[in-house]
Amino acid sequence: MKLGFNPFSLRKRVKHWCDVASKQTIQIEQAKIESKNQKLEIEQLKDRLKCLEAENEKLEKDNSTWFETATGQKVIGRNRVLGYKLNKSI
Repeated sequence: MKLGFNPFSLRKRVKHWCDVASKQTIQIEQAKIESKNQKLEIEQLKDRLKCLEAENEKLEKDNSTWFETATGQKVIGRNRVLGYKLNKSI
């Protein structure tokens, strides 16, 4: 009686695909960890941006005589560049 397949080669294939599946599982877990780290980094950058915007507003209130140069830099006085304010009018 012939089985039509070799059980030893079948075991070999099963072992191969188990190895492939375990490697893919490891890659998926690493991608999840990296994604979480990137989300945390984005949140930290958002918090930092909020702090910088608040500091910029404070500086604008403290220094009421702002001038905008031709390049779009905001300056006070003659040559002192204090910062940028993007997409907002003075």
